[in-house]
Parts: sequence; C-alpha cells; structure tokens
Amino acid sequence: MALETAKGVGTFAVDWSLRLDPLSGLMILVVTGIGFLIHVYSTAYMDGETSGAYARFFSYLNLFCFFMLTLVLPRTTS
Repeated sequence: MALETAKGVGTFAVDWSLRLDPLSGLMILVVTGIGFLIHVYSTAYMDGETSGAYARFFSYLNLFCFFMLTLVLPRTTS
C-alpha cells in the first residue's frame, strides 16, 4: 500500500501474525468454554427483552469474546 507523506511517497506494511502454542490452545479452550456458558445463561436472562436489545446484547457479547480470544494468542513480529 502506498502512503503519501510530506517528504514523499513511501510504503506502509505491518508484519505481524498470531502464534498458537500449547498454553494458548488451552487458554482458547477455557475462554471459549466460559464464553459458551455465559451465552447459555444470557439467553434465559435476556428472555423478556425486545429483539433489538437481545441482538445488541449478543453482538456486544460476541465482540467481547472475540477480543478475549485474540488477547490469549501471542503476537509475533517479523
């Protein structure tokens, strides 16, 4: 991707990746398991809400679970 700056045109590159080691794999299972239990409990807890509030709550909950899963994966740079 070309990036124009005040000094001229340069290139912008972000080199990073996620690594899966045995400890990260175990933590992914823990986070996923607890997240699943929270989702199951929340379906009964949110039973009387409107469909918009229900969808918004679970969207935020899924986003939180996504960020928790990316948090337990160590990042590596090249």
